[in-house]
Amino acid sequence: MVDYYGIELDTRPEDDNSVDDDSLLIWNVGDNHEPWPLRHPTDYFHIRRLNKLLQDDESPHEHVFETYKKLPSPGVVYLDINTIRSLLHHLSIVQRPSPTAMQRFMSILDDMKTAHIHITQAEWTTAIYFAGRCMGSVSPDQVQSALNLWRDMEHRAGVKGGFVTLNVLFDVAVKAGKYSLAETFLEELRARNLKLHRHFRVSLLYYYGVLQNGNAVRQTYQDLVQAGEIVDTSVMNAVIAALFRAGEPAAAEHVFERMKKLHAAKVLPAPGHRFFINNWRDRRAVGLYFTHQARQLKRHGKEDEWNELQQYAPIAPDARTYSLLVRYHATVAGNIDRVNELLQEMRYHSVPIEGTTFVVMFHGFASFGGVRYSSWTADKLERLWAQFLVAVAEKPDRTWLSSTSVMAALKAFKRCTDADRTLTAWEEIRPAWHPNEEELESVLQELRRVDVRPGFFSKNVRGRIR
Repeated sequence: MVDYYGIELDTRPEDDNSVDDDSLLIWNVGDNHEPWPLRHPTDYFHIRRLNKLLQDDESPHEHVFETYKKLPSPGVVYLDINTIRSLLHHLSIVQRPSPTAMQRFMSILDDMKTAHIHITQAEWTTAIYFAGRCMGSVSPDQVQSALNLWRDMEHRAGVKGGFVTLNVLFDVAVKAGKYSLAETFLEELRARNLKLHRHFRVSLLYYYGVLQNGNAVRQTYQDLVQAGEIVDTSVMNAVIAALFRAGEPAAAEHVFERMKKLHAAKVLPAPGHRFFINNWRDRRAVGLYFTHQARQLKRHGKEDEWNELQQYAPIAPDARTYSLLVRYHATVAGNIDRVNELLQEMRYHSVPIEGTTFVVMFHGFASFGGVRYSSWTADKLERLWAQFLVAVAEKPDRTWLSSTSVMAALKAFKRCTDADRTLTAWEEIRPAWHPNEEELESVLQELRRVDVRPGFFSKNVRGRIR
């Protein structure tokens, strides 16, 4: 659980009459909850189905939550404490946070408060994570919501935040551009004598990247290595991203080439299925394993086993690595020849193209295409578009339709082709996309800047959300 924060801390004296900090809220009463007797015989079957769903890590969250909501409110009172913890843990594991995911999680926390059931540190931290990240970008309202939750956690519920909590707060501060606040959380981490862990050090790489401090990026990486943390593809990706942000593309390319050499030099094969990272759940599990296992081995002085673990760690460039390089060459350097080299490498190594890679390439066509002698030609855009439509149909990892991807594609067609082709592209993608009202309107506003055929908007606005 890693996220971001923002807005300056309110340093004014607190109103002693608003919250009584000397007495904890009644719902912070420990884990001695006993399930209430069931009201209806059917509730037994709902609970049994819920427990069965929770046994499968990949049970859809909507099915889990719908089953829970079939219980009389507040449903948590009819569940034992282990089921409650499993329910919250299941709903906390998401590929990317969303308003729906946040609402589900917060709804159960509200039920727990109503029922006076203790909320753990990890559950509070997840709530802060959702509050800061549910919309993708951080607005002042979201920042304030996250701050309020942290205040409730520590000052009202009496649950002290740990290093993961402060990591969440630090990330929120950095990604909201509140760097003084980020430093405040670093100081708080030290004041509480909490050690930096692997994920926090990766967050520091991002931080120094946005500060455009390449030397600090390199020092943070060295500190990570010296601390005995495992270096894998995700860490190297963070270094590459930070160096690009710091304005050091040559250094980022050097790290990329170094990854390929390190992968080629590996002498130990990965231990079977343990590190088979085929999707985001696998990558998450492997990252957590490396973080905790490396600490255990270092703590007990098992250097040989630690070295073996480092040898097992995947270090080859993945889809995210290539996406970072394509982003730079497509949107900053405008070097489509280098982009094509990277795409050819991906095909050779069977690395799938992420949705974000398509988006940044569309941005490249919108920025550098449409002018005489440009290498960003309409023919190349058509080939990219065909690949994108296939990817949308197959839905590989990190590929989804959104207003961002659709608008990027339409702007590329508008720049490199004519109005008719732009509108045809919209008609090709529209059946596969199910936007909400706001998303659809944002795209239609972009299309209004294109010379449209008679009756085009009446056809596209009819049944606005399909």
